Amino acid sequence: MGPLLKQLVLESLTMPKTAARRLLNISLSSSEMFQLAVIVAIFLVISLNAVLWSYKTLELLDGLEVGDANPIVSVVLQVAQIYFWAICVDRIGRAFGGTGTLDGAILASIFLTFVNAIWLVAIAIMVHISSPLAAFLVLAFCYWTFWALASFVAVLHGFKSVLSTLVGVIVFGLLIMFILLIVFSIVLNATGAVPTRVV
Repeated sequence: MGPLLKQLVLESLTMPKTAARRLLNISLSSSEMFQLAVIVAIFLVISLNAVLWSYKTLELLDGLEVGDANPIVSVVLQVAQIYFWAICVDRIGRAFGGTGTLDGAILASIFLTFVNAIWLVAIAIMVHISSPLAAFLVLAFCYWTFWALASFVAVLHGFKSVLSTLVGVIVFGLLIMFILLIVFSIVLNATGAVPTRVV
């Protein structure tokens, strides 16, 4: 991990607005961002499977089925999700007077997905050390996800209040996630990206 990326990750955990300002000053071409999105999507899929395997190995989740997912389809869906959320952030933010750009939203979406994957790796490791601490880490991850997203959206679109942005993120996020849950459930089951048995 390069010095700049390491600094961005550390700042995003405690000072997400500072990290957002620094990140959005970086200029990348569309092809470079797409390549990053693919790499980050692969990392996220690996991290997510690491968490699932950790819980399954320790038998902490009864009935969890892991091991039959289609990795290529999973990565493609993650890349699509990165761009989907970026478009949502761009369009919804602009609808409320935001001044951000789609490229900025894509870059922020890629970066936040990358940090999410790091969180998942930490959770996968912590599960083997202490289940209560892993549960606490999951709660911290959930809190950070909304806080960081609201901070990045506020900086991207020039919104002054992170709190009001957070309310908007939660409301629209839950609405979009509900729609995605229905759509992805249909797609994943049809393509075989959802595990159906334990290997």
